[in-house]
Amino acid sequence: MCTLSWTRNQESYQIFFNRDEQRSRSPAEIPQCIDHNRVPVLLPLDPDGGGSWISVNGHGLSLCLLNFYQGTVPRKKLISRGQLLRSLAHAESINNLNNQILTTDLTHYAPFTLVAFQIAPDQHLAQEKMFQWDGVEIHSSQPDNMITSSSVKFEEVSKQRQELYIQEVSSSTSTDKHNEQNPGLNAGKHISFHASHGEVKNHRSVCMHREDARTVSFSHILVTNSHVEFNYHNGSPCESSTPDTKNSIPRIS
Repeated sequence: MCTLSWTRNQESYQIFFNRDEQRSRSPAEIPQCIDHNRVPVLLPLDPDGGGSWISVNGHGLSLCLLNFYQGTVPRKKLISRGQLLRSLAHAESINNLNNQILTTDLTHYAPFTLVAFQIAPDQHLAQEKMFQWDGVEIHSSQPDNMITSSSVKFEEVSKQRQELYIQEVSSSTSTDKHNEQNPGLNAGKHISFHASHGEVKNHRSVCMHREDARTVSFSHILVTNSHVEFNYHNGSPCESSTPDTKNSIPRIS
């Protein structure tokens, strides 16, 4: 139960991510820098599963993980999907990540959607790729501008969030010719979108509120050719406009 959006130009990209979880789940540990195979990685940690749902490393590669509830859960003993992201978080490039995923036995993981972002070191172009494991096969594609998941009434939830995204982000930036060159100009629209509820604060809201679950954090990542920054809101984004923690690491040249 999460929502992901992003904006980019040729030299930078920004990611915006709501994590939705059961109210009974343990609070996550705030983002920290870990050394993973000699690569600095910024990521929050889930104490229940031992993994993470979002990361960015010194190579400028970011990973975002969403549950894919519409897939088929394998019958084997399952490993937390967050541990898969953690094991891939040090990847040097999307191509390297692609090779690692294709050689991993995914039958021990419940269905997921994994989206990768980077600035290609040889081309200096921001790019993204989506991998979706449906429990039987792994598929890869170019993602749309917003991805969401929900364990409850997915079609209804997805429809409202997509419509709100088009209304608050896509339509309001498509007429601004400068946004493609300057993604910072519409970062505020993405942040407002992730804190929004639509007409009613409920299970359909981007900032989701249910009796049993809610949006528990909001992550905002900025990656340029020289800099990596991770801003983290520990709680529902509608409750706080300023991040609780800010972390940064230099790019690996």
